[in-house]
Amino acid sequence: MGTYVETPTLLINTEYAKWKDYVENGWPKLPADPEEPGSVPSPGHIVIEPTLSGDAAKASVTKEMLNKAFAEVPKVKGVQIVGISIGKLTGANSYELNLPTEFLTKGGKNQRIAVSTEFGTVTMQGHLLTRAKLNGVKTVNVVLSAGPPINNKATLELRIVADGKDIDYNHPGAPVEITIP
Repeated sequence: MGTYVETPTLLINTEYAKWKDYVENGWPKLPADPEEPGSVPSPGHIVIEPTLSGDAAKASVTKEMLNKAFAEVPKVKGVQIVGISIGKLTGANSYELNLPTEFLTKGGKNQRIAVSTEFGTVTMQGHLLTRAKLNGVKTVNVVLSAGPPINNKATLELRIVADGKDIDYNHPGAPVEITIP
């Protein structure tokens, strides 16, 4: 069974009650399993097959792809969440998504991006990086990797990188939601 990201909330197997409520109130149902041949994702959901570079699975989305996804996904209670599923890649210890910086600096709290990998899902608000010093930076990399277990429970490490350097994305008004399967 593939990893499902519902559009626009989190993983259904851990957030079923929330998902059911959102679907009943207008958000679209889950996309088809992106690993099944011939599957078609739901509106507002982008499925990407990464390429392996060393032990990192790398993928990217363009401004046009994200604009199209946001145009397709409905607002529910004023919030839009675009789902991005990055396909599982054997040998990958991390997943790196390159995306235009403006979607994490100018999107506002009601425009969110949920990035899903085999390690988990991270949902970021569109103003997460407004406090970061990113003048002139066109794209950032969102890096997700499995962290060391804590008390026998899985953890997820999140880094945001620009120009090869980790970015301090501490923004109390833009919390990051993390779901680990």
